[in-house]
Amino acid sequence: MNRQKLLLTVVGRDRPGIIEEITRCVVRHSGNVEESRSTRLSGQFAAFLLVSVPAEAMERFLEAIAGQDGDDLSVSSRLLSDPGAGPSGLVPYILEVDGADHEGIIHQVASLLAPKGINIAEMRTSEQLRQTDVGKETTGPRS
Repeated sequence: MNRQKLLLTVVGRDRPGIIEEITRCVVRHSGNVEESRSTRLSGQFAAFLLVSVPAEAMERFLEAIAGQDGDDLSVSSRLLSDPGAGPSGLVPYILEVDGADHEGIIHQVASLLAPKGINIAEMRTSEQLRQTDVGKETTGPRS
């Protein structure tokens, strides 16, 4: 069975049942959630779901998932024509930056990493922890 992959982005006011609603739509179209990340920020919910759906069900699935988009929830999809693993030949690193929060700190760190070919694959920041953990997982060229 030929399957196609797409990335779903879900954002809205946090409430119980968001994931259930989205995954119900996936399952009803014989789809599968292959990877996902979600978080809650200031009372808002955000999730990314990598979904695979049989090619013959994709059009119906896209119509159904678009129907989940509403006043309190924004759902968008992006069909992946080349669902590769990302940049190749990179070595994983973990980078932690601890310091007082100030405007522009994330941009300053990213500005140091990008010219060196370092890809920030995952990032978590928090004022409450008084810590910026930039690039919980990063990848970069071999030294």
